[in-house]
Amino acid sequence: MKPYNSSTRRLTIVQVAPDYYPVPPPAYGGIERVVHALTERLVRMGHHVVLFAPAGSVTSAELIPYEHGPGDPDAIRDFVLRSLPADADIVHDHTHASIIGRLRLPIPTVCTLHAAVNNGVDLPVYISNSSLNTAGRGAGEFIYNGIDPNQFDYAERKDDYLLYMGVMSPHKGVHHAIGIAERTGLRLVLAGPVFGEAYFQSEIQPALERNPNIEFVGEVGGETKRRLLRDARCMLFPTCCEEAFGLVMIEAMISGTPVLALANGAVPEVLAGFPELVCRDVEQMEEKTRLGAFPAAADLRSYVMGRFTDEIMARQYDKLFLRLAELHDPPASGIEKWKENGRRDMALQLCDSILGREASSIDEKLHACNAAAELCREAGDRSQEKAYVFRSFEFAVPRAEFCCRLGYLLLEEQEYAKAAYWYRLATRIEPPPSKEGFYFESCWTWLPHIQLCICHYHLNDIEQSYRHNEIARSLIPDNPYVLYNQSFLKPLIAASAGEVPESRGHIAELEGPENNVFRLRLHLPGFIEETIRDRGAWEPGLIRLLRRHMRAGGVFADIGANIGYHALYMASLGSDFQCVAVEPHPDIFNQLEENARLNGFSNVTLLNCAIGHTSGPIGFYRQPMSAYNRGLSGTMAGAIAQAEDAACVEVASMTLDEALTGDQKRRTNVIKIDTQGSEYEVLQGAEETIRLSRPIIAFEYHAYGSRPLEDIIGLLAGYTIYKLQAWTGELRGMDEQDPEGFEQDYVCFPDGTAP
Repeated sequence: MKPYNSSTRRLTIVQVAPDYYPVPPPAYGGIERVVHALTERLVRMGHHVVLFAPAGSVTSAELIPYEHGPGDPDAIRDFVLRSLPADADIVHDHTHASIIGRLRLPIPTVCTLHAAVNNGVDLPVYISNSSLNTAGRGAGEFIYNGIDPNQFDYAERKDDYLLYMGVMSPHKGVHHAIGIAERTGLRLVLAGPVFGEAYFQSEIQPALERNPNIEFVGEVGGETKRRLLRDARCMLFPTCCEEAFGLVMIEAMISGTPVLALANGAVPEVLAGFPELVCRDVEQMEEKTRLGAFPAAADLRSYVMGRFTDEIMARQYDKLFLRLAELHDPPASGIEKWKENGRRDMALQLCDSILGREASSIDEKLHACNAAAELCREAGDRSQEKAYVFRSFEFAVPRAEFCCRLGYLLLEEQEYAKAAYWYRLATRIEPPPSKEGFYFESCWTWLPHIQLCICHYHLNDIEQSYRHNEIARSLIPDNPYVLYNQSFLKPLIAASAGEVPESRGHIAELEGPENNVFRLRLHLPGFIEETIRDRGAWEPGLIRLLRRHMRAGGVFADIGANIGYHALYMASLGSDFQCVAVEPHPDIFNQLEENARLNGFSNVTLLNCAIGHTSGPIGFYRQPMSAYNRGLSGTMAGAIAQAEDAACVEVASMTLDEALTGDQKRRTNVIKIDTQGSEYEVLQGAEETIRLSRPIIAFEYHAYGSRPLEDIIGLLAGYTIYKLQAWTGELRGMDEQDPEGFEQDYVCFPDGTAP
């Protein structure tokens, strides 16, 4: 045999073992023995090998022990994802379900299938040609298992016993071995773990009791296993399944012990050098057992040494790993894949790899610069974010996408004149001829204008501010930010021209459900009021959806009712529908109260308090009524960032369970929550109402709120959550990708309730 000439390239190879037994296993565990043999050989070849395996494993590789118990593939997946070395060149997945391979990470992931199964992975390696063709349908590779010959003893003189070594399970045909032993009168040793207690009690235990020549020694390892393999007259391998390989067969032959095996799966392939040992049926196996004409022990050992050693196996895997590593050229789409799997460090590393690769296209490099900049932003590293933006200029003339990002960085630093320079540049650059690949439509159209509106306002150039907002409005006429800017700037423009602002007492007559009508007094100017005046509604898609789930006799709880659009819309249905409207802002509550009187509805209960998870006084960040979007007031300190001249005042607070009567808690059909960040606390205090009524629940989510979205959803066991575009009524599943401009609220339906 020629000595192996190791490649000069040293790879970082990650081996992922199953989580049932340590590597190597103390007794049973064929996969673990193969993983250990391969790992040790790869280390000797000079590779950096990282082994994920159960605690207690012993290896010369770098061991990262699992932190969970056995039999939890999801825990393997999550742990490996968290702990995967950033310099990994290859991942080698040995798990039963190819749990890492099925993630399709942007790194070559070889999946060895240790059973005759097809796990639908990209780089499958079967352990026999038989498995490749049957389970894999010819797609993939096959590499035979190998063993370390030094781990086994060899002898030419044998004792007069038959050996079965493997799991006690019907698919391994243990009952056939017992039958042969009883009919030939030969002694039989059964060694292995019990994998089917009922089978053991019905087929094996009775034989042990009636025949003293049949001995069950259980699961064996170490010296006991080596002795049994070395001294047996013959091993019986009466497998009844599509055998993927049959590791114990080569373990017996390396010990000089012949194997009689049924011709299932890979058996004829593994025993190709000794076709006389392959049996077409049990009868022939019995006949060959009686005859006892077996190949010489030395020939058996020599055969395994030439085909099935750990060195041969490792050479083949090494060749495959090197080929995959050389060909690996991860696409830019891999950046998002790493981000989806929680490895932003790997995503940034891939960005750098793409930027340093000569073969990368300009489009790929621009995408990588932008992705890297965004990753740095998410990490709070504004300096590196800016560095990646400037690096994009090495590959192409400045693009609007990067000009807008630079503008935003400067806007955050309140460098308004500098920010305006980059936003103006974005409006003047000629768009690329193709919108395929790296292209953000908003940066080439409306976004720089709406940002220039902000810059010029802070530079005290109201006319330019208004002009750029009008350009943006011509492109996105229904955008709420543009409408807000228009309403905010219009009085300033009017004042500068000596015009009189609009009246603050406009009464709007609005369309309710089923051709009903209700009215609101609008105190102008104001964001919500002007939107209702101009569009005749507020979040019509949301309220129409909620209306479909209101039933006669039901209660609509409007938490954060503002001036009362949603509550009075529902109240216009008539006295069979009860509305409870809660608003903590003292001045906005007065307006809500005024609007309730304006309509003369008797089915509306008004509460001037905050709703949360406790009772008593609470701090409330209150904007003055002169603020344009005064509805951004709230109990969360994060609301200050959204507010104009907010001051903290004390207001009363109670839970929703306290605010509603016992009867109302049982009849609540819908709860709508808009509390500027305290949605979690509202739901905590509504536990009894939710349990008794199982209402539809709609809420806005604010990133500055007290808890992340996952915690809020965690309070709603037994609910199915959807994203909702409150203006159009479009519903989308939580896993669906949102189109550009999709501004979402969340609507929660009890399981089994159709939206």
